Amino acid sequence: MQRDVDNFQGQFGSLVRTIEDRVDDLVAQAKVDRQLQQLNPQETEAVWSDKQNSLAALKSDWARVKNLAKCLDRQMEHQSNYHLFYQTLKEYQSSLEAAFASFRTALAGQNFSGTKDEAKWLFEQMQSLITAVLQWWQRIDSLIIQSRKVLPMAARLGPLDMKRPGKVLVDFETKELTLKANDDVFVVDTSDRDSWTVETTRGQSISLPSMCIAISGPDPEVMERSLSVRTFLLADWTATLREVGRALVSFTLSVFRLARTAEVDLPTEDSLDGRELEPCSA
Repeated sequence: MQRDVDNFQGQFGSLVRTIEDRVDDLVAQAKVDRQLQQLNPQETEAVWSDKQNSLAALKSDWARVKNLAKCLDRQMEHQSNYHLFYQTLKEYQSSLEAAFASFRTALAGQNFSGTKDEAKWLFEQMQSLITAVLQWWQRIDSLIIQSRKVLPMAARLGPLDMKRPGKVLVDFETKELTLKANDDVFVVDTSDRDSWTVETTRGQSISLPSMCIAISGPDPEVMERSLSVRTFLLADWTATLREVGRALVSFTLSVFRLARTAEVDLPTEDSLDGRELEPCSA
């Protein structure tokens, strides 16, 4: 997606520069024409004035087109962040469930007999489990931080039930007011898909292209979804700990059974060589 945006910007920027060069050439040619046309000064002045006005309007239109291109780039970036979050969320949920399910399956399927190798295996499983939990905790922390940067893109699709804070993406200037890129505004009306009504921090209202306005984040739904992954991790961790506890109990019981059934070497008559057992001194 970003590559497409970059290609669009490159081609569009080149086109804008070409047209601006042509406009500059027309202005230069108009100056030459003015010098050459001396037959009717009044008519020449009127033609020159009209040409200047037309060229100024053309430049102004292309300036707006360039602004729209910048806004498109920013909106594509916002959309990319939005979809990237949900893609990462989906991958985390599926991978997280599979990772801890494999631990539980391995522990539940083990039939302990109380050997040292089993003790070593059980210790390694617990070490791997702790490492996995710490790694997933860090990854989910990063996801939560990422969620705070995601703008509420869904809010752009329907009417607003109240004013929403927003930002202007490019500079705007009218006779009444001037707005700079990243200025804070309140989005008041989004009923017109192409033009939104916003209110400045000074209470002035103005209609601006909707593409050039971003509704400020964070997105409550995105934040809730990111926090739900941490809850999912804690639930999986708790379920796996139960299985670890069962495995430890099972292994401990197997050690006790092994100790009870082991043969104990008691001294025999031949091993004593006729000597009597002496009582232990107190």
